[in-house]
This record gives sequence, structure tokens and C-alpha cells, in this order.
Amino acid sequence: MTKFVKSAAFAAVAALCASVYGGVGDRPVSADGLDAGYATDAYPGFEPRQSREPEFKDKSWWYSVKRDSPEAQLEFAHVFETNGNSKAAAKAYEALVREWPSSPVAAEAQRRKASVLARMAADKGDMSLYEDAFDEYEYLMHYFPGLCSYAKVAELQYKIACHLKDDTKSIFGFKYDTNREKRLRFESVVRRAPGATWIPDAMLEIANLRAGDNELAEAAEVFDNIVTRFPDSKQAREAAFKACKCRYELVKKMDYNASRCRNALNGVNMALKRYPDIDEAAALRAWADELSGMLEENAWKNAVFYDTRQRTKQAAVSAYERFLAEFPESSHRGEAVARIEAIKGGAAPLRK
Repeated sequence: MTKFVKSAAFAAVAALCASVYGGVGDRPVSADGLDAGYATDAYPGFEPRQSREPEFKDKSWWYSVKRDSPEAQLEFAHVFETNGNSKAAAKAYEALVREWPSSPVAAEAQRRKASVLARMAADKGDMSLYEDAFDEYEYLMHYFPGLCSYAKVAELQYKIACHLKDDTKSIFGFKYDTNREKRLRFESVVRRAPGATWIPDAMLEIANLRAGDNELAEAAEVFDNIVTRFPDSKQAREAAFKACKCRYELVKKMDYNASRCRNALNGVNMALKRYPDIDEAAALRAWADELSGMLEENAWKNAVFYDTRQRTKQAAVSAYERFLAEFPESSHRGEAVARIEAIKGGAAPLRK
């Protein structure tokens, strides 16, 4: 299908949705009246939603229709489904969608195909069929947004994503895939139904999958978002601790960076303040002590550095005074006070 024809077909679908449901824009409204608005920059740590946008289905000789009208083709496919011939039913529904994408029954055919695949997946325990079912529901939501129930379809997709979460592809026992595709499925359903009751759990899955791929900074952003959106939930407590864990591990794994260390410490202190009775409070306090110690030692090294290379006495004195202001209880306090007095008394810079 040429780009022009494809655009025209999609425009026809959109026009049909508008005529039936009063308009389909960037924030689609589901058939049951629930707002199913997208979010783009409202989900830190998510990939752009274009990551899983399905391609428009072109006509294909492999999916040729067997009846002269979309309504007759729908009935033709339904007979296969009723008789238990799921594979033939799915192919017949697919043919209808490809041949008559702007038909009033195309959305129903797309929904039924997805449902058939999901049922086949459940009967056979076939993960690849679950993947196909999820993608078919994704197509339904993307190209027929006003002709399906966002709430119901998104929940079906969420359940399928949960089925696929633990599916690990491997060769000779060695895992060769990442968590990205699993994560993108959860990201899609969160965007589709932001008000659903299962959203906190879905977001936890996203963050855990990020962390599982060692994408710690992105995982921390998602964990933070859970705390922000659902502060009183049990998921928020888990997320608060795991966000701190991600940032603590980043500090430990990477070269020392004062800003990164301070960010991790601030996160730990915030978690303890927000949830003082959190189960992991002891671990958080231990991390806070360690991070604070790292910042203190780095600040001390910086002060000594100024002292060994003083261009003016005041620069060295100021460095020690800043250190004392930030770490008044430091074990280096005595040394800092002594050096300030010595420099003011005319002492030479420290040796390297």
C-alpha cells in the first residue's frame, strides 16, 4: 500500500471513529466513556510511546477475503470460531481488517482476532501466541481508539504482559534476550489506562525490569514516579526503597561523583522522612551513613587540595570553613580548625 493510500485508509478509520464517538484526538475516549488519555513526558523512565506503535495492515494475498462484504466476512470468520477452528477464524478476521479497514465492523474483527489468539495461548500455554495476542490488542487500541473499551482491553493486555513477564528466551540454557520488550508492554498499558487499579503494580514491573537490565538511573525514575503518584500505597514503600537502592548501586559502581552521591543521599533521607517505619529503615540508615562519609572525605580532600596549592591564604581558609560548615561533626574538625589558625598566622601551604 502506498503512503498516500495508507494515510487515506487511516484517515477513514479516524473519521469513522469521530462520527460514531464524537471525535478522536490525541487523548482518545473509550467506548465506555472512560478517559483513556495518553501520557508522553508524564512518565519519567519510560521510552517514547512510538517504540511500540504498530504498522498499518496492508492488503495481502495471504489474507484474502472469502465473502463480498465485511459483514458477510465477519460472519464467515465467526462460524470458524464457533466450530473451534481458531486458526482459520483468526486468519479470516485478519483478512477483513486488511481488506476493509474503514468498515464499521473492522474494529470488531480486530478485537475478535486478538481474543481468539489469547484463548489459543491460554489453551496451549504458548508464549508466542500471548505475544501475538498482545500485539493484536495493541493494533485495536491504536487504529480503532473510539471503537473499543480502553479500560477492558488495557486490562486484558496487562494480564497478558504479566503472563509474558517471566518468559525467558535462551539457547542451551543461556539467556539471550533483555527485558525491553516485556517492559514496553507494561509501559503501553500504563499509558492506555492511567487510572486503573493495577497501575502501581504495572509500574513496579517496569521499574524492576529496568533494574534487571542494569538500567539503574531509569529504574529509579520510575520508582520515584510511583511514590509521587501513589504515596500512600504499599507499592510506594517498596518503590521508595528500591529507588534508593538503584542510586546507591550507581554510586558504588561508577567513578566517584559528588553530585551523584549527594543525590543518592538526599533520596535516602527523603525516603526515611516519608516512611520512618519502612521495613528497610536499617539498610537505608546504613547507606546514609556511608554516603555521608564519602561526601565528607571528598570535601576534606578538596579542602586540603586548596591548602597545598594556595594562591591566596583566603582561598585555603574559605575551603576549610566550607568544610566545617557542611560537616561540623567531622573527625577532621580539629585538623581544619588548626589549619585555619595556622594559615591566618602566616603558615606556609601544606606539602603535596
